[in-house]
Amino acid sequence: MNFIEKLEKVEQILSRYDSHVGEMARDLAIKNAIQSSRRAKESLCNIEEENRLLRIGIVGSVNAGKSTLINALLFDGKPVIPKAATPMTAALTELKHGPELRLDVNYYSEADLQEIEENYNTYKEKYDDEYSKWLENLIERFRKRQQFQLSNSEIAVEELELIKKDAADKARRAMKKQIVLAAAYEQYESFRESSVDVDSLRSNQSCYCPKDEQELNYFLMKHVSNGGEFMPFTKSVTITTSNPLLEGLMIIDTPGINDPVQSREQRTRELLNQCDAVLILSPASQFITQEDLILLDRITSKEGVNELFVVGTKTDNALASNLHEKHNGNLYAALDDLQQVLLNHLSRTISTFNDEHKELGDVFLQLVDRRNERVFLTAGYCSTIIRELEKGSCGDASFAWQNLQKYEDYFDPKNKELSILNLKRLLNIDSIRGAIQSTRDKKDELIERKQKEYTDRQISNLDKYLREIGDSLKDQISILKEAKIDELGVKLKHMESALDRVTIELDDEYDKSVRKLTREIERFALGVIHNLSKIANVEIIDSQVESTVSTEVKKKFLGMKICGSKTVQVPINGLMTGQAVDAMEKFTHEAEVRIRHGIEELLDDWRSNVSRKLIDAIVSMMESIYIDQYTAKRSIFNVIMNKVKEPSFSFEIVLPPELRPRGLLKGSDASDFLAGIKSYLHKLEKRYIDSIKAYKNDVHDQLKTIDISKEITNKYIKEMEKLTADLSSKEEMINALEKCHGELVEVS
Repeated sequence: MNFIEKLEKVEQILSRYDSHVGEMARDLAIKNAIQSSRRAKESLCNIEEENRLLRIGIVGSVNAGKSTLINALLFDGKPVIPKAATPMTAALTELKHGPELRLDVNYYSEADLQEIEENYNTYKEKYDDEYSKWLENLIERFRKRQQFQLSNSEIAVEELELIKKDAADKARRAMKKQIVLAAAYEQYESFRESSVDVDSLRSNQSCYCPKDEQELNYFLMKHVSNGGEFMPFTKSVTITTSNPLLEGLMIIDTPGINDPVQSREQRTRELLNQCDAVLILSPASQFITQEDLILLDRITSKEGVNELFVVGTKTDNALASNLHEKHNGNLYAALDDLQQVLLNHLSRTISTFNDEHKELGDVFLQLVDRRNERVFLTAGYCSTIIRELEKGSCGDASFAWQNLQKYEDYFDPKNKELSILNLKRLLNIDSIRGAIQSTRDKKDELIERKQKEYTDRQISNLDKYLREIGDSLKDQISILKEAKIDELGVKLKHMESALDRVTIELDDEYDKSVRKLTREIERFALGVIHNLSKIANVEIIDSQVESTVSTEVKKKFLGMKICGSKTVQVPINGLMTGQAVDAMEKFTHEAEVRIRHGIEELLDDWRSNVSRKLIDAIVSMMESIYIDQYTAKRSIFNVIMNKVKEPSFSFEIVLPPELRPRGLLKGSDASDFLAGIKSYLHKLEKRYIDSIKAYKNDVHDQLKTIDISKEITNKYIKEMEKLTADLSSKEEMINALEKCHGELVEVS
């Protein structure tokens, strides 16, 4: 008999004897967290549904070939997903399975547009300051080179224009470091150049139902590709397709790191951290660059992201280099050589990255320790060449095809079968699909494990529940067999006569227990906040990295400055902003979880302790012969379980715009961000401390509103009156309870 069947049988038995045991069974069900069989079935289904969807994130710069890979994975290489416009205007794209082809487009909201405009204006102000500074500096340099003083009006118009142009170039280069402001500037400029009526997008979304993939591409071109009519205003798109390859799968194609909109950056990070696997795409000819490492700042070791893979894209371009000559046109030798070079580079780069970011645990080390299973090479454009070859021509793919034909023993227009075989080898799409399938298999194992954990927990609760019901039934049967109506009447009258003394004792004991509980809640919660805040501060400091910045210095010869300058790399402090923010978000999440669970445990312990102390208080006030202890326990248990509820508890975090993650910052920008995030954490800690104290007061006030003595004595009197009534049909009642007990024992 499985857990659900056992639970259903228990429900059937208790339903038959509801008039005799219903209230007691329901009280014990609450105590032991017993769900109904219907809810248990739903919970098992929810575990499967919530975990069934396999989420695959794709991370990479705009030129990494993300859309080409997605087209190869899902659309046999057809150019359904167009290339993004720029790193700063690329839309967040989600692809999922559904009954029909559909495109949902989300445009920037009013708040998003306002945020972009504010950052645009800030960019202009800072640019003007940079321009003025450089113009003054360059004019001063010009004067010194002329070796005599000139006013601005005396500088030749042509020379002044060149100086102004140089100042503008230097100001623009300086402003590129302000990546969010630069992104906002580019975004807002595209707004201004657009002919779209912004008011027509007030609904913030559009929905299209294209008849086929070609029409889907047409709508996507309008919204996400360079020059697209609605591209400047498109925040994200969701593509739904009946493609069977997407069943149980969601693919998230992330935009560039320089996101000018906080809400989309937060959504991107949220989606990535829900992913089961992330594919990091990097062109083979520029493999795992600094920009790729900054993109990794979006990936954390929090929930999700159990599997990481690196895909070296555009392999055909890398093979067209000196590898052809080095291996005398042997394609497979060149591929093996390329893969080994990339693996070695990856190992060094990721090891260094992980050493600098210990807080990430081993989430990235799997790329080093299991690199042969985690790194794939692909040439996504090969799928297009295959389709062209099958149609009898190479069309748009001719340039790539000509490059590959250098490996003449492997790619021959006259030998289509041989060419397609080797193109598929370069495409390597089956290996990437295999990696996704291996993640799916692990996902299925995870679902089974979670369902088993849930079932085991429920079985344990059910077994305890049945034991407690059995004990309660035996106690009731024993009381009914021994009880006499006249004795119950005496006990009831004695309770009523001692009500004033019992009330004072119960209220006093209850008040003491409430005060102790609230002190323990405050001490425990403040301790959690203090400890987690210390950890968060350490992790924020650890998000600093050593970096470099390019700067121009005067050339020297024998210690003397000579004409001209050179660019050198100067060490500078850097900060991975995503990791700093992750540390703060982790502080918030763990504080809420630990405090909530801790308070739940404190309240459970409190309920048990206060029940025992209230029983002791009643017994101490009355001789044992005048109190029915079983009935008193039942009465107190019922009141404590059903009347005493704790208030809700939660923390929230809303980051100000200047503290949103924006990749790697350097120099003063890094210092300012670090100071800002530490200051915000300090304010957050103080706010949480205030919240805990307010919560403690809420608990105290809510528990004090309960007239505990009145609730318990009223319940006790009703229980005694019910017992007296049961004695009028004593034999029938005992018979029913014994039958119920026997049937439950059989199920157990």
